[in-house]
Amino acid sequence: MSVERRAQQPGGMAGGPMGRGGWGAMGRPVEKPKDFKGTLKRFLVYFVPQKYRLLVVLGAAILGTTFNIVGPKILG
Repeated sequence: MSVERRAQQPGGMAGGPMGRGGWGAMGRPVEKPKDFKGTLKRFLVYFVPQKYRLLVVLGAAILGTTFNIVGPKILG
């Protein structure tokens, strides 16, 4: 019988299904945010120039959700 040998190719799953890093943060405690109000304020300042686009996206999300709820009731 002949024995087939495959050459090890670089890449792939080295070290298990999660790669070399293991399970990552599975066993670590959750890190709490340090300054929630400061972070929220920074996000609001960042989104001020895009406020109209943000309103359009929120409106589209509300309309899409409404149509997903009402659509099946209308159809049948």
